[in-house]
Amino acid sequence: PAHAGAVRTPSTLGSLDMDERKIVARRALLEVVPNQVVNLGIGMAEGVALVAEEEKVLNFITLTTEPGVHGGVGASGYEF
Repeated sequence: PAHAGAVRTPSTLGSLDMDERKIVARRALLEVVPNQVVNLGIGMAEGVALVAEEEKVLNFITLTTEPGVHGGVGASGYEF
């Protein structure tokens, strides 16, 4: 339920090291406005969710994934 946004849980998201992936994710997040729906792909796009959580703006946007899940934060790695 927490992966789908049905239940709020304390954030256990990690953060990205300051490298080119984080720079690209931060730049992409600058293009997002409050209440916008953001469709994340696989790979680099995962960083957008991590940076949004780090910057405390995740509650102001809706993240979706290609398979159609809305809200929450997409799982990464094995859980994806």
